[in-house]
Amino acid sequence: MTRSKRIKAIHDIAAREETLVAQKVSDRLFNLQSEESRLEQLTTYLEEYRELVASESDTVDIALVRSRRQFIERLQVCVRHQQELVERLCDQLEQQMEDWNEVRSKSMAIKRYGDRAAEHEQVIAGRREQATLDEIGRMQFATKT
Repeated sequence: MTRSKRIKAIHDIAAREETLVAQKVSDRLFNLQSEESRLEQLTTYLEEYRELVASESDTVDIALVRSRRQFIERLQVCVRHQQELVERLCDQLEQQMEDWNEVRSKSMAIKRYGDRAAEHEQVIAGRREQATLDEIGRMQFATKT
């Protein structure tokens, strides 16, 4: 087996690893987008509820006011938790992207090395072929003289 073929086998393994890491990045990105959407929904709902409560400020029932404030506080807690989750997912995505870049760089380096090895093998094969042709030419010239 030639050197370039051995390197190609190694590159194939590296390319598969790159594909797996890229799939993980894709999954992580999808998850992040989903959680960002959920955060946006929670934030929108919180703001709409605050506006609703503010528009009904003429209500004097203390139990109702207290209940609404508690609900708003619970919504705020949910929004904070969701923000923290989104931040963690962003950090994880960033780390996953760094991993992918590293794996991709290795894969590309192996490919370039394999390409150079194949070119070198072609040069050597060309030299061998030329040497063989030169030898045949010398032999034919020697038999004519």
